[in-house]
Amino acid sequence: MSPWTPRDPASRARLGSRLRRAIGCAIALPGACWAGVAIPEAAAPEYALKAQFLVELLPYVQWRPEPAGSGKPLVIGVLGRSPFGTHLNDYARGRTVRQRPIQIRYGERIQDLAGCDVVFICRSESSGIAGIVAWTRGRRVLTVADDERGAREGVMLCFLMDGQFVRLFANPEAAAAEGLVFSSQLLRIARMPGTSRSAP
Repeated sequence: MSPWTPRDPASRARLGSRLRRAIGCAIALPGACWAGVAIPEAAAPEYALKAQFLVELLPYVQWRPEPAGSGKPLVIGVLGRSPFGTHLNDYARGRTVRQRPIQIRYGERIQDLAGCDVVFICRSESSGIAGIVAWTRGRRVLTVADDERGAREGVMLCFLMDGQFVRLFANPEAAAAEGLVFSSQLLRIARMPGTSRSAP
């Protein structure tokens, strides 16, 4: 069992259920293809779904060492022209990750987001992803994007479109280099660098 997964079976089951709902994939299914969920045009706008992905995946990421004080907010920074509208704020409102309330911050420059735990790199900043990733090194920041360039430039999590599906790409090596660890549950449903399927 991972060190940040709740010990009691009921809590673990609730976490697993939330993740399955968020990504539309049964994480316990052996050999399952990497996570994907269709986006019905009228039912789930793309960035409403991606906001849910972003928030629901956070319990499956561990920052080592964890910040002192359980009440310290976990801050998600959104860099560039936000595509989320109100979806990310609405979905994060009132939610916590390991007793840390989630806060959202917006910035036009990466320097505006100093101190954030997570940085979502908007497509408006895709031409500068390499520099953004370089700036975050040594700062224990979970980098997230929804651009294929991000997957090539060392972003840790990417939500990539495949037709009408959102796919999850994970780079655990990039995360580990910054002291972040992805749970086995997350890796089971994510596409990995240099592969076309999920990790075994």
